[in-house]
Formats: sequence, structure tokens, C-alpha cells
Amino acid sequence: MYRLAADARIFWRAILPMYAAVHGSQRLFVLAHSDLLQRGPVDQEVAHQISSLMLEYFAKLNASVQLVQERCSDEEFKDYQRAIGLILGEMTTEVMMPLYRKHPELEPPEFKT
Repeated sequence: MYRLAADARIFWRAILPMYAAVHGSQRLFVLAHSDLLQRGPVDQEVAHQISSLMLEYFAKLNASVQLVQERCSDEEFKDYQRAIGLILGEMTTEVMMPLYRKHPELEPPEFKT
């Protein structure tokens, strides 16, 4: 559904610190900026907290797309939808899917293929 672009990683790394600051989750910031989710163990409780936060952000970002669609021009909506798609794509491929590979019991049914 969402297209990924080559600059998605750069865009996401610009957004993640804002979320970490707003939500006070330094652990999330460190995990997302390291290769820990790819190569190292992640505690079950930390994994659960990360999953909950990511699903919350996912839902809020999707809701923001609907808001922009309802209240902005088609051009603004398309630009915004693309930007949010980059964020969601990067969030899914770089944080959520690696986390769910390590902790498949946390993966929500809608993410299972």
C-alpha cells in the first residue's frame, strides 16, 4: 500500500527523535538507531512496550492521513500521504518486522502474512 523511497531511512531518522522526546522513550530511540533489533536479544517486556508504541504511532499516523484528506487540497493530501507512507514503511520494515521475527507471539494478526 505504501511506497518506499531511497530517502525513507533519512526521513525516519529525522522523525524518531521527536517521538522519543515526546514520549520519553529513550530505550526506543537507542534500539531504533542501533542494530540491536537485528542482531541482539530484546527483553520480552521491552519488546512488548516497543510493539505497543509502534502500533499506537501507526494508528495515529494513519488517522492523520484521513484528517488531511478531509480538510486539505488533493495536492496537499497526496504529498502528506506519501510522507506518512515513507514513515510507516520504514517503521514496519526496520522496527516492527524485525521485532516480530524475534517475538512472533507479539505480532498482531493484521501484520501476519
